[in-house]
Amino acid sequence: MAPLEKVRAGLSPNMGDIMKTSLKTLATATMACLLMVGCGGGKSPEQVLADSNDSNMKRMANLYLLVQMVPGRDFAGPKDEEEFKSVVRAASPDVLTQMGVDPNSLDQVFVSDRDNEPFAIRYGVKGSPYGCQEAVIFEKTGVDGKRMVGFLNQTQKEVDNSEYDQLLKGQASGGSGRDSASGG
Repeated sequence: MAPLEKVRAGLSPNMGDIMKTSLKTLATATMACLLMVGCGGGKSPEQVLADSNDSNMKRMANLYLLVQMVPGRDFAGPKDEEEFKSVVRAASPDVLTQMGVDPNSLDQVFVSDRDNEPFAIRYGVKGSPYGCQEAVIFEKTGVDGKRMVGFLNQTQKEVDNSEYDQLLKGQASGGSGRDSASGG
């Protein structure tokens, strides 16, 4: 029985059912949005989804968004790393695989492809059903004096130390749509 049907029948759906339904909805919505704005370029929906998750920085920002979209969270981000991983682990393995996340090696996604260090993460960021430009994923060291930052609007940006500190403290939002080719 589907989660919504369980609720209608007065039963309580389990978190795994809710997450699987939510993740399928997120994956479908992401693909639809990307195709509507012309990002598909003749690619299949699966390829568009894969392209929007072609680095750990992008995967992490999208996983953060996924956590915010879990029913009952009111778009609240994960409170800490333990909750973040727990909610993601409850997701459908098929959806995670489509995002380039190995469900059996989740810890690898929490590490930057560029500096090979675990990401710094802003926990508890409140999203919105209308979108959000908040910075949530941060490289610790970066490359050549610049650190990559991932935003909830699917953009990434290399920033200097001053901007990095402001974004990490939540004192600025900078997801302007600029995307760095160097990934994260």
